[in-house]
Amino acid sequence: MEPMETRHFDCACHSCEHTMRLLYDPDDGDLWAEVHLAQWRPWWRRIWPALRHVFGYRSRYGNWDCLLFQPEDADRLCSLLEAWREKHRAPDRPGM
Repeated sequence: MEPMETRHFDCACHSCEHTMRLLYDPDDGDLWAEVHLAQWRPWWRRIWPALRHVFGYRSRYGNWDCLLFQPEDADRLCSLLEAWREKHRAPDRPGM
């Protein structure tokens, strides 16, 4: 059984609420993405969800949610990342 490979990605703004974790399971070949769900609403709009939480309501999604990538997503994800990397490649570092 091989260990899972984990990569964390933080937002350029360095907020801990803007975080994604990718996990690769070499045994199953699964690639998971976990995205931190931020509470961006103002305090007065969070009162009702807070009261529901206090009285035992549980969201089936919790505070985190995840996405299981499908094998057919790999080419689209790679091409998107390659395009992004090429767009942001520093001109003085061609072999990044």
